[in-house]
Amino acid sequence: MFDPNTSPLAGMTEPQLQAALNAAQAAYMQLMTGSRTVELSYSQGDGNRSVKYDQVDLQQLLQFINMLKMQLGLPVQRRRPVQFRYTRR
Repeated sequence: MFDPNTSPLAGMTEPQLQAALNAAQAAYMQLMTGSRTVELSYSQGDGNRSVKYDQVDLQQLLQFINMLKMQLGLPVQRRRPVQFRYTRR
């Protein structure tokens, strides 16, 4: 279960979280539209952070976006549960 008080983003203010979310979403769009490598920078309470993402890191970037959304209290779209259908022959 996600706890915003113990998450790695707990020391960030709401404007910092929103700026990081905007930057992460822009980086995701750049990767999805064909850019090769995207560098994302954001500031946290104890300094600045910088992360590089490549095409193979799309899932990690999406997880980061979801973590930012959860920290901000925004809804996160999760995968639907797998359902099996059985048919008779």
